[in-house]
Amino acid sequence: MRKAFIILAALMIIFSISWAQETTPSQEKPPAAAVPQQPGQPQQPQDVKYTNDSVARVSFVEGKTFIQRASDLGFEEGVLNMPISEGDRLGTADGRMEVHFGRGNYIRLDNDSKLDILNLPKKGDDIARMRVWSGSAYLVVGALAKEKGIEIHTADSSFYVLDKGIFRINVRENHDTEVLVFRGLIEAAGEGGSTLVKAEQRLEVSEGRFSSKPSPFMAVADDAFDRFNQSRNSELGQQFAGNAKRYLSEDLGDYESELDQNGEWRYVPPYGDVWTPNGIDADWRPYWNGRWVWLGLSGWTWLPYDPWGWVTFHYGRWHWGLDLGWYWIPMSMWGPGWVDWWWDDFYFGWAPMSYWGYPGILMGNRFYGG
Repeated sequence: MRKAFIILAALMIIFSISWAQETTPSQEKPPAAAVPQQPGQPQQPQDVKYTNDSVARVSFVEGKTFIQRASDLGFEEGVLNMPISEGDRLGTADGRMEVHFGRGNYIRLDNDSKLDILNLPKKGDDIARMRVWSGSAYLVVGALAKEKGIEIHTADSSFYVLDKGIFRINVRENHDTEVLVFRGLIEAAGEGGSTLVKAEQRLEVSEGRFSSKPSPFMAVADDAFDRFNQSRNSELGQQFAGNAKRYLSEDLGDYESELDQNGEWRYVPPYGDVWTPNGIDADWRPYWNGRWVWLGLSGWTWLPYDPWGWVTFHYGRWHWGLDLGWYWIPMSMWGPGWVDWWWDDFYFGWAPMSYWGYPGILMGNRFYGG
């Protein structure tokens, strides 16, 4: 009887693991990612609220930076590929940070700056909303789904992006705000109403009131932060323009140059173009060089230490071939980590999910699952 009870309990645990998606750290181990019902057609459980735009990525960091999670009083050091979710606070001391939201959208913080991620798009809410508390922030908008789809707030004013462009927000110690529009169009709002600020115009706001009408300025690099942003924009633009062939969808195009620089593309039927990393050790395997980070919206989320790891561990699947080793198959749906979990009383572990929706390897052109 005791043996039958143990077997029944084990079966119930296995069943719950297979369907677990959103848990809290105190309840269970990290959940399995969504399981595709058909090859190449992943489908998320109905209770998942995040979308491809719900989690951003730290895409550049230098010097002293920090991140404070919404539910945590402590701080952690900002590192490349750190996942960023709504409710997080980002800050710099003697350093700079760049956060990538996908589709050519970035925000960059200068030295001694602090910013809150108030909201990121999710199911039923497609607005990106941020608040700059102090310092300077550069907002680069390469894609805008709708007018006012991106908002920047300060202590005394609000700014609504109306067109793609490049914008700088400066918040001084006395809470005065300055906005400079290098390209694009933005609506500024304060206690005295609202006004449009066009390309090559600037506006100052003091205690919620406009100090003057929008006035022209020379939209050129004027200080070290301007020059830093100009350099980053140039570098990202050259990388994107340098791709002779596009292997990724338009939504993932920002990551193509990273993969081109760190690996090779090959054609493998029936998956199509796949990517293999260069410069890895013989014992390397997916979801090994990194760690798990807890986010309130997506649960346990993989932080890859491989510099090219954001797109390859949050989109698509990994397979293993006798002639190629590990290779990545691109797919279009974001996930916190496409792995399958197993644990008992003493250990827990994970394995990458294959194209077919469960763990396995390819040997001798034969697939071994489970």
